Amino acid sequence: RFATHDDTAILCGGRCMQTTDRARYLGLYYGPPDGRGKKNDSLFVDCHKELLQSATRAAAKLQGKLAAHGMYIPGLVMAFHRTCVQSIMSFGAPVWGTAFLTADFAVAAGHELVKAQFNFMRRVVGAHTPSSRLLCVELGELPLQHHWAGLVFRFWNKLVGAQDTLGHAALRSDIRLG
Repeated sequence: RFATHDDTAILCGGRCMQTTDRARYLGLYYGPPDGRGKKNDSLFVDCHKELLQSATRAAAKLQGKLAAHGMYIPGLVMAFHRTCVQSIMSFGAPVWGTAFLTADFAVAAGHELVKAQFNFMRRVVGAHTPSSRLLCVELGELPLQHHWAGLVFRFWNKLVGAQDTLGHAALRSDIRLG
């Protein structure tokens, strides 16, 4: 059981737990950047930077391996990208991806992970200037924000349908507080 003690301490199992504005969960930091963020900063700024670094390394390795095997078929390259790189870019998206549910194409296209997706697509087609929309049509891909929205909705539906679970109780409690 949790109990607050003098407004800052939290007791858990009789032990006093330290409070923090930033935590690492499943390999990602949640909370203001470096624990010192401004009021309106995203809680996932560092999370996106970490994902971008990992995804950039994975994309470079993927391109190297595909080139070594002479695989240049765009549809095949993008299928490998979805499996090997997009999954990294989407890690934790059911939690941090809610901001993209209402973002239009141009706003979402400005996100660093979406930009990385479009840059990879430009390399696949060997062109530097096509618009992001044209790339999506040409390669039959959806921008990452569409994938993230699907992950958010699946997570939401799972929580809503999971009656009598801690996750469902937390969701209901959060809705009442909001």
